[in-house]
Amino acid sequence: MRKIINVCVIGAVLFGLYLAFTFKEPRNGILMLGDKQALQEIKNEHKSEIKSVDLYKVKTAENDGKSVFIMDQHTAESVIKKGVLREGEDRDISVSDSIHSLPKMTNSEAVLFADKKNENLKKVVVADKEIPVRYDSNTWFGHTRDSKYEELILIVNDYTFNQIPVKETYMGIFKLNKVYGNNHGIVDTNNAKSVQTEKEFTKLIKSKTAGTQFLEGLSIIK
Repeated sequence: MRKIINVCVIGAVLFGLYLAFTFKEPRNGILMLGDKQALQEIKNEHKSEIKSVDLYKVKTAENDGKSVFIMDQHTAESVIKKGVLREGEDRDISVSDSIHSLPKMTNSEAVLFADKKNENLKKVVVADKEIPVRYDSNTWFGHTRDSKYEELILIVNDYTFNQIPVKETYMGIFKLNKVYGNNHGIVDTNNAKSVQTEKEFTKLIKSKTAGTQFLEGLSIIK
């Protein structure tokens, strides 16, 4: 019994430390993927919750079992201005900071954002097209990396983007009309307001239509 109590106490302390030392930024955005029209319809149907949406052409694929997310230079520069591409460390308590500029691009190499275990990668093959890459940093969307879609993020020039034989899709970055809690994603079940806010956010993201995929909540920082 004493061991169980000790475990509960330790868990509560660790939870408190997590909330205390995890940077708290407003969850005021949503990242989605899908058809252009379907993403726009979500904005039109939820005008009271969604302030605006910016749509960008992207490509998604796999390389050796790893998810690959591909953007052209212009898209990456625009996304960086929103503060939603963040550099940090993959660990139990994730701490990350928005990056403020795109690394220098070359005509021969794509910029690679990925976990440091991939820093020695020199090429990524997508649909039989070999793309030379130059590792830059451990950067991802949002506050933690989601390996289901962004294990490797490639920033390529316009020519390379068009030459990659993968069908284009659209990334939608939705700016919300209000803040739905903080970035740590933990709900204080003893706080009625926190619980209600999370219910509202969950309802909003579940309103996605056919042809769209919710990726994660964002802190849009301009």
